[in-house]
Amino acid sequence: LWRFGGEEFTVLMADADLAAAAKLAENMRSSMELTSFVDANGPRRISISVGVASICPNRSQRPEHLVDLADQALYEAKQKGRNKVVTYQSMGDQNLA
Repeated sequence: LWRFGGEEFTVLMADADLAAAAKLAENMRSSMELTSFVDANGPRRISISVGVASICPNRSQRPEHLVDLADQALYEAKQKGRNKVVTYQSMGDQNLA
């Protein structure tokens, strides 16, 4: 896990396929949705939007490409109303699910 920009974080799971990564992302999203945080103004709830990407193990692609795919999926999650998990899988075709 590392911070990637102001409000963006990246989680890299080397041995997880797209379904496993999406499941973890959904678990994180739903946990955050149910958690309240307290600040000077009282309790608050937050939500997260998540972009999940996977690449075929038999294709050589730069790590930056994987980050770009996840970023595109994140943008789609925000466009669809936020507090969502959207996956992007690159297998020759670009496919948002």
